Amino acid sequence: ISEILFFLGDEENSDKIKSFGHNREEQDIDPSRPEAIFEDSFITAFGDSYREALFREFPYYDREGVRRYVDYALFTKHGKFAIELNGESFHHPAVIGPKRYRSQLFKQNSLIADGFKVFRWSLRGMADRERFIQELRMFLGNPEEFLPHPSIKIERKLATLDLHEHQVDALEYLAKERQKGRNSFLIVLPTGTGKTEIFIKDIEQFLLFKPDFKALILVPTTKLKKQTIARLKLRLPLYREFIHSEPVNNKTPSIMVQTYAYIQRHYFEYEGDHFDYIVVDEAHHSAAAGLRRVLEHFNPHHLLGVTATPERFDRQKLEEIFGEYECPLTLSEAIKKGLVPPVRCYRIKSNVDLSEVRFNGKEYVKSDLQRSLRVPSRDQLIADTINKYFSGSFSNKQGVVFCVDIAHARRMAECLRKSGISAQAVDGKNRIQADLAQRKYAEGKVRFLCACDLLTEGWDAPQTEILVMARPTFSKVLYTQQLGRGLRLYPGKEALYVLDVVDNYGAKMIPMSLHALLGIQTYCPFADLIEPESGRKQDEIVILDGLYEGIRKIEPVDITTFENVYGDFLNEEQLARELFVSTGTVKAWLKKGKIKADFTHPFGRTILHFFDPRRLDEIRTSLDLPLHTPETRKKDFFEFLEKRDYTFSYKMIFLLAFLKLKNRRGEADLDKIVELYQKFYLSVHRRNGRCEKNNCPYNRIEYLEDKAELQRNLLRNPFEKFERKRFFHHCKDLKYIAIDAVLKEKLDESDYEKISAQMIDDLKDYFHKIQIVLEKDDYKFLQR
Repeated sequence: ISEILFFLGDEENSDKIKSFGHNREEQDIDPSRPEAIFEDSFITAFGDSYREALFREFPYYDREGVRRYVDYALFTKHGKFAIELNGESFHHPAVIGPKRYRSQLFKQNSLIADGFKVFRWSLRGMADRERFIQELRMFLGNPEEFLPHPSIKIERKLATLDLHEHQVDALEYLAKERQKGRNSFLIVLPTGTGKTEIFIKDIEQFLLFKPDFKALILVPTTKLKKQTIARLKLRLPLYREFIHSEPVNNKTPSIMVQTYAYIQRHYFEYEGDHFDYIVVDEAHHSAAAGLRRVLEHFNPHHLLGVTATPERFDRQKLEEIFGEYECPLTLSEAIKKGLVPPVRCYRIKSNVDLSEVRFNGKEYVKSDLQRSLRVPSRDQLIADTINKYFSGSFSNKQGVVFCVDIAHARRMAECLRKSGISAQAVDGKNRIQADLAQRKYAEGKVRFLCACDLLTEGWDAPQTEILVMARPTFSKVLYTQQLGRGLRLYPGKEALYVLDVVDNYGAKMIPMSLHALLGIQTYCPFADLIEPESGRKQDEIVILDGLYEGIRKIEPVDITTFENVYGDFLNEEQLARELFVSTGTVKAWLKKGKIKADFTHPFGRTILHFFDPRRLDEIRTSLDLPLHTPETRKKDFFEFLEKRDYTFSYKMIFLLAFLKLKNRRGEADLDKIVELYQKFYLSVHRRNGRCEKNNCPYNRIEYLEDKAELQRNLLRNPFEKFERKRFFHHCKDLKYIAIDAVLKEKLDESDYEKISAQMIDDLKDYFHKIQIVLEKDDYKFLQR
């Protein structure tokens, strides 16, 4: 069901900032399950380097001027995309009601009207991971055309003028600093000292030298917009006709005055270099998230922010708006600039041995990790550390313990409570309990939350000062997300304390840590990892120095994590997919010495092999393998069929059953495929006393009648032969087989008829050669 809604309103109302929904990026501990699936699939589809092109929780103003949030936005050289991930709790009309459902439709229609291409995926739609990855590639296009997060490329510094200096001094200051190459300023002047006059006079100087000069002045309200236009026309009488609130694209001068709300809805309509000069007036009133997007989009020659209420001036907030997105802004730089709290670390060293925990190529095998970390002494060590270092004057500090799973979170919370530390476990399965725990945490009634990575929603706790990394992870993304939960500024919050739980690891298999993330090789307990700019008070450091002087020695830290060195390497299965061969073929090449792994790691009784992706062309050339791309997919498929490589009849029966059952989306229910598959072989067996070559297990009637065993065999062979070459994939969650999305787009009905006819002919020839008589009744139910 779809609905198109139209909105007709006056421009005055469009200046009023309203808000609907909330920015989950600022509130949630981890991405929700749909978001985690989406981001993981996006990285698989396009590579980790393109992840930064995604805008998560993108602020957007709909046609009624209401601030909304889009799950993800993506900008490319040829268009812009809005990506929404559906869930029943937020989108199903029967759950959210007609009013909220119409609101969702209005949001979507507003996006389309503003030129976005809107894509929606549900959990079910993403459950078929292979198809979803193909859809991302198909719909979002070439990743080389993705535009990265545009950053404000000019210097962002706070220029505080003496409150008693004249406007001339301010203008001279701007001119002097521009001669040094500086382009951006944030000026603080008290009310009545002429801040408006400063930027009007500054703009006038540029109007004299550039005939098509274009300026944009942003103000928070409609009332201020009218006042500013009137003031400009009074002070710049020669340019009265060029002062307006509507866009101008010709070669004449243009001074456009608009509200934050308006520009946040319309900035996409302008090229990034459209304006030569941008003024952000009353900057302290701006909505940081929305204004950041506008400033990131534009790249003016001159940017000026001004504020006129010093008694309400929060210097840190202004730095966040104007300074947070300096390019490039690393975490280290953000700490130095004071945009986030200083970060201090204490490494809790346990005696738990994880060197024998199996590793699947990207992460620890979770079942093994759960068993290995089921150690009460490790939990107690964490509790003892908190009690030792965060008691007394530090006993009001709150924090989060990141755990392996729900059971671990509950054990950890119980351990903390027994140690006299108020704590509660939270997870995504018991939402009512989790919401209650988070409210208590926000009110200061619970000191610690123990969470696994399922906890996602309802999080808004900038007072968090302690993070305990009790979950070993190789993922830089996950570690960074967890760290971000404590990187918010808050009154009275001097620093964020990270307690890294360090276990015993195997060589080269070191998971992420704070020191590895920041690239710092020396460790001093509780010291600032990155020294903030001078002038910042460090009372807590002084206290720690006095109380725990004995532990403040400097130690070397091994920051060579698996992720840093081998995170992009391909395992055997991934290499097989890249080369369009089976994993068995890769193993055979390894055994024969035809290829050599770049890194190996023991995995139970076997050895995991990893390959540098930069060697793909070299490996392909040495084995004389052709290059396979989406453009060659149809050609590859028909070449594969024309080889008629049939050890048994499995491929033919599987393909005929699939073609018979597939729906318009190219999917076929696995159970039904197995039913047809079984029906064929049972029919032939009853007629001939056997149904295959003499060494085939299908000749045993008890094997054929075991549907579960037959399904396992079908997925190993023949399905695996098609899957390795990216012709088909198996969606385990939804229990269906699907044709590759790229291949499906290239096939038409005549192609399907051609494939079916070949399979029938090949089937007859095959059984004739092994001297088994086929009757039409044996396979007629397989024909389309």
